[in-house]
Amino acid sequence: HHREKFAEDNATKALHDIKVLQRELRHVSKALAEREQTNATLNEQLQQLTNEFKLKQEEFQKTQKALNKQLSIKQEQLVRYDQNLHDIEIKSKYAKEECSIQEKEIVRLNNVQEEQENRIKTLQQDLLNVQEQ
Repeated sequence: HHREKFAEDNATKALHDIKVLQRELRHVSKALAEREQTNATLNEQLQQLTNEFKLKQEEFQKTQKALNKQLSIKQEQLVRYDQNLHDIEIKSKYAKEECSIQEKEIVRLNNVQEEQENRIKTLQQDLLNVQEQ
């Protein structure tokens, strides 16, 4: 009789322990499901942010490429501008030298013309003198 009572008490205790463990298991299962849901949501957000980041990165690279191209074009234009400026400076220098040469030639020709006019006057005077004699 004592043994039956002991067995019955053990069975009652075991049943109680099973119910407690089942309750704890349900609680842990619920917590796990909530965590899995939270993880799924976070993974979705992470994927979305990763996609947005990739798009922004591509956009940035396109912009960077376009700006580098513009910079390259401007640098080439600047090189051509400097070259043109250099060419113009050289042409200007030669043009000034040519002007100086032409001015000297004009002075020389004016002197020649003046000398010829003086000779003509002298010859005319000589002719008049000869005619008067």
